[in-house]
Amino acid sequence: MARHHYVPQFYMRNFKIDDSKSSVFAYRRHKKPERRNTDTVAFRNNFNNYVDIKTGDINSELEKVFSVIEDKAKPLMDRILATEKVELDEKERANLAYFVATLHTRTVAYRNILKAQYVAMMKTMMGVFASNKNTFAKDAEGYQAGITSDQIEEVRHTFVNEKYEISFEDDDYFLGQSLDLANKIFPYIAEKVWHVLKAPESQFFITSDSPLTIHRPAGMPAIRGTGGIADGILFLPLSPRYALVLKNPGSPKPDMNMPKGSMGQFNYATVFYSNEYVFSDVLSKDVETLLNSTNEYDGQTAMVTHAGKTTRYQPPR
Repeated sequence: MARHHYVPQFYMRNFKIDDSKSSVFAYRRHKKPERRNTDTVAFRNNFNNYVDIKTGDINSELEKVFSVIEDKAKPLMDRILATEKVELDEKERANLAYFVATLHTRTVAYRNILKAQYVAMMKTMMGVFASNKNTFAKDAEGYQAGITSDQIEEVRHTFVNEKYEISFEDDDYFLGQSLDLANKIFPYIAEKVWHVLKAPESQFFITSDSPLTIHRPAGMPAIRGTGGIADGILFLPLSPRYALVLKNPGSPKPDMNMPKGSMGQFNYATVFYSNEYVFSDVLSKDVETLLNSTNEYDGQTAMVTHAGKTTRYQPPR
């Protein structure tokens, strides 16, 4: 069993406790924070393995690909932290943008979001189909000879009332989707204007097992949500002291030195969109309280509105 870290260890070590080489404080909802080595957090065994459809063999080469992406990104992030500036040539910007894209889509949280969206789509489609009694009955009779009208009606109500669960035998489809989406969002990330934010004295950024968060720009209608990768403001903590904020060209430039009281939205989003863990270099009751104010899977919910009814779908547990 190989540990596949979906949040790279080099990134996690930017949040290490002062007296350690590679330990962080790991927070979970309604549990006491633990001191953990970065090797023991933000991983799943064989998470990026998949079955080769040509040979039927398990393929683990994707981990090597992620290692190459990380090796190109690390010195660039180190330079940003050392200089407090984003000064990148075209190739460097592309390398760091692709790292950010894969960091966003390779996590457990993102894969859960894909699953929630799939469940939402399938249940909505089946609900719409089953809402027409005559059409559903005709199709059901075609699929299974001898089925009674009572049995058909029982099945139809199961779909209409969503009294069933959808499960997945493996994650190969969603792994493929996450890689495809990383390629699609990469150009949007590369084209944004990158800024460094610096935390006020005595305050700090935290990170999570889903580090990149998206924020709605000022003036965007709430109905559009955050605006997504293309139109939203992207936020990535780099260390307790520094963070990256990525905005669309033409957006107001933020002050690097953040005023006190301005960090709440960013740390809250980090907590809200986390899967299980939030990480920090310090023990903090404020972090515990903030994390406990949210619910697991809140940030991984898909919502569908149909016929005036909005339904929330969460990923299969």
